[in-house]
Amino acid sequence: LGLMDSTVLVVLSDHGTSFGEHGSYATHEDVYDEVTRVALMMKHPSSKRWKARKINRIVQTIDVAPTILELVGLPVSGEVMGKSLVPLVESPWQARGLFAARGAKARQKPTSLGQGREKGVERRQAWDEAAVTVWKGTTAIRTPEWKLIANTSGPSELYSMSNDPGETQNLIDRYPRIAVMLRQKLEKEITSSQDSSRPRSR
Repeated sequence: LGLMDSTVLVVLSDHGTSFGEHGSYATHEDVYDEVTRVALMMKHPSSKRWKARKINRIVQTIDVAPTILELVGLPVSGEVMGKSLVPLVESPWQARGLFAARGAKARQKPTSLGQGREKGVERRQAWDEAAVTVWKGTTAIRTPEWKLIANTSGPSELYSMSNDPGETQNLIDRYPRIAVMLRQKLEKEITSSQDSSRPRSR
């Protein structure tokens, strides 16, 4: 039928599954990476536009809908959460703002969260990408270097994802400044997403 020549194919999962990494088995009831990090594969019918490659960037599942809309030539409503990944795919070298901010200048100036050192921990990447997770009273923000988990019913957690990808050593007491900056960014993004999801008056 020739459908593959005119079809955008997307393969992804809504969540992963834990197998005892943090005390839970065969569930998705937390916000650790084994649950929140999922596969995302996309195929565009034009091989010239999208050559096969792996892009090592943090994106979010809410980015998929606006991406598909742009690829098929439909307008993206202001009520649609997330941002199109098309600019990221076509220019994977450019810095990616939170929620794939389209039109962001390449090589954005690093902030204090993404450069220099703090007590021996080197940060090799600018603050140019992050993902937010909200699940049953627990919120988390994940960057290439850090992950903050803010628990409403227990102590918060901070992990160095470059040195501890398994999230086994809570550094919340060792790096309080990083935790504060991440929490501020997390709260800002949650507020922004809540504002964008409210119905607009006509």
